[in-house]
Amino acid sequence: MMMMMMMMMTMMMMMMMIEQQQPFNFFFQWLPLPVFVMYRVIILTYNLGWLIYNIYLTGAKLFIYLTNWTYTILVIYFAFATILSCKALYDDLKREQEAASSQKREETPMVEIKTGSGDEDSEEPVMSAREKDVLRFEHKLLWLMHIISATGGLWVTAGYWSVVFKDDPINANNITKHALNSVFMLIDTSLSSIPVRVVHWLYALLYFAVYLIFSVFYWLLGGTNIKGDPISTVP
Repeated sequence: MMMMMMMMMTMMMMMMMIEQQQPFNFFFQWLPLPVFVMYRVIILTYNLGWLIYNIYLTGAKLFIYLTNWTYTILVIYFAFATILSCKALYDDLKREQEAASSQKREETPMVEIKTGSGDEDSEEPVMSAREKDVLRFEHKLLWLMHIISATGGLWVTAGYWSVVFKDDPINANNITKHALNSVFMLIDTSLSSIPVRVVHWLYALLYFAVYLIFSVFYWLLGGTNIKGDPISTVP
C-alpha cells in the first residue's frame, strides 16, 4: 500500500511539471497506423505474459526490487499506449466514414435558408484542429510513463549488468527484464513521435529517489526478501 501511494504521488508531481505538447505527436510516424497498433499489441502481450509469470512466482514480494517497479511501469505504458493507438485508429476510421457521408450529401442539391438572426457578421473564426488540440491528461500520463520506462529502464539495464549481475542465471526472464526492456523502449521511441527532452532525466532521478525512500522504510520496518529472510542491507 505504501509503495502504491508513493508511486502515485510521484507520478502526479511529475505530470504537473510536463510542458504542453501537441497530442498528434504521441502516435506513429513511420508505420501505417493499423500496423503500428498491431506492433504495440504484440509487445504488450509479450511483456504482460512475463509480468503475470513473475507475479505467480513471487507474489507481492516482486515489487521490493527496482527492476520490477520499472518493468511494471513498462507494461502499464504499453497497455495505455495500445489503448490510445486503438482509439486513434477508431477515430481515423470514423473520420473516413464521415467524410464519405459528407461527400454524398454534397452531391445532393440543397437549398440554404437564412434565419435572418443578424449574427452573420459576428461569427468567430474557426480554429484549426491542431490549434484546439492541446495536451490532454491522458497524453501527459503516457508521456510520464514513457520517461520512466525509457530513461529508468536504460539506467536499470546499465546498473544491473555492470554492478548487480554476478551469478544470476541468464535466462529468458532475466534478459527480458534487464535487457529487452530497454530494447523495447528504444524501438517504441523510434517508431512513435513521443517527444524526447534531455531535461526529463530529472524525472527518472526523482523516480529512483522515491524507490530509495521506499527501500529504506521497507528495511527499517523489518521487510524480508523473496525467500523470507531478513534484509541486512537496503534492497
